[in-house]
Amino acid sequence: MKSYQDINRETIDSWVEEGWVWAIPISHEEYLEAQNGKWDVLLTPTVPVPHE
Repeated sequence: MKSYQDINRETIDSWVEEGWVWAIPISHEEYLEAQNGKWDVLLTPTVPVPHE
């Protein structure tokens, strides 16, 4: 019997293979910008988290 962790991993891995947008890593440039205070985190595909 598979554990729920294995089932979750397999599910997410299959979504990634299909191009799941939420699994795309940020670029190094985006990382550097975030370190300098320029960042956005999305709650949904169109709603960013307020910076305050």
